[in-house]
Amino acid sequence: MRWPSLLMPDPDLREAAALLQRALNAPSVDAEEALWSEVIKRYGGMDKSWVPDVVGRAWGNRGNARSRQGRLQEALSDYNTAIAICPWSVDPVLNRGVALEALGRFEEAVADYRAVLAAAPSDPAGWNNLGNATGGDAGGETHIQRCRV
Repeated sequence: MRWPSLLMPDPDLREAAALLQRALNAPSVDAEEALWSEVIKRYGGMDKSWVPDVVGRAWGNRGNARSRQGRLQEALSDYNTAIAICPWSVDPVLNRGVALEALGRFEEAVADYRAVLAAAPSDPAGWNNLGNATGGDAGGETHIQRCRV
């Protein structure tokens, strides 16, 4: 097995990183979505060690772009793909919870926020979103009781 040289980094990774940066700095949500789609299309089929992280992030970020456009079902699909590719990342789980909450699917959102907090107990967004989701579901329990993990 030949190990890649540290002095000669993978040119595909350099190109992917540049494309990621362009997507992060896109001038509009439409341009951003198109660039995330390009990352997915261009690098998704490659068999390289860095692909799951880069492409998984692209799926999650494209989900964010779609969510900001109100395309919540498409965003959910992207988040699910990101979670399948990068099960170690809490970001797409958190963002899927936000989309579920926007759809009024509070129990599913709460389950996602609890999963985030199980993996990252100090995640402030996880705690904040869990409180919001449990407050949005008009049950009889208090916020504090319902937020306990």
